Amino acid sequence: MVKESPFHAHALNVTGFLGGITFAAMILIIESKDKFVFSPPESLMPLIESIPMKLNYAEQLINLAAISSVLFIVSTVGLIRLAAGEKDTKDKYSRFMEYLASAGFIVLIMILLPALVLPFSLIGAIVVFIIGIIMLFGYSKYV
Repeated sequence: MVKESPFHAHALNVTGFLGGITFAAMILIIESKDKFVFSPPESLMPLIESIPMKLNYAEQLINLAAISSVLFIVSTVGLIRLAAGEKDTKDKYSRFMEYLASAGFIVLIMILLPALVLPFSLIGAIVVFIIGIIMLFGYSKYV
C-alpha cells in the first residue's frame, strides 16, 4: 500500500463536480432541445451548405456535453484508487486517469463553452476560447 495522495483527493472532488455539472448541462440541453436555434451569419452560409452531413446544433451540444461528462466521470472512478493510496501516483494507471481528466477539461473549456456562447455572440465565443487556451497553458502540467 502506498501513501495517500492529497493532490488526487482534490482532483477527485473537482472531476466529480465537473462531471456532474456537465451531465446536468446535457440534461438541460436535451430538455430545451427545440429552443436551440443557431442561425449563422450570411457570410458563412456557403461554407455551411457545403458540409455534406448537417447535424442539429442542439445535438452537437448534447454530444459535446456527453463526451466531457463521460471523461470526467471515468477519471473520477479511476482517481478513487489513487486518492485512497491503493495505486502509486507514478504508474501508467494514474497518468491515464489524469489524462482523462485533462481531456474532459479541454472538451469543456475549449469546445463546449464556446459552442454554448456562439449563438449569442461570435466575439464572446472567441474570447471564451482564448481564455480556455490561457487556462490550458497556464495551469496544465501536461502541455
